[in-house]
Amino acid sequence: MEQRGNSGATVRSRPYGRVQALGLQLTAMSMATADSGGIQRPGQRIG
Repeated sequence: MEQRGNSGATVRSRPYGRVQALGLQLTAMSMATADSGGIQRPGQRIG
């Protein structure tokens, strides 16, 4: 049971991992824009 679950998780983690990484980058960028304030212009474009 565990082996099957782990294998399925690894296969799914490949595409989802990339999506999560992109999401983290977007969140980091949004946080940076909110902190700096001057970069809100490009931040609005992305949003």
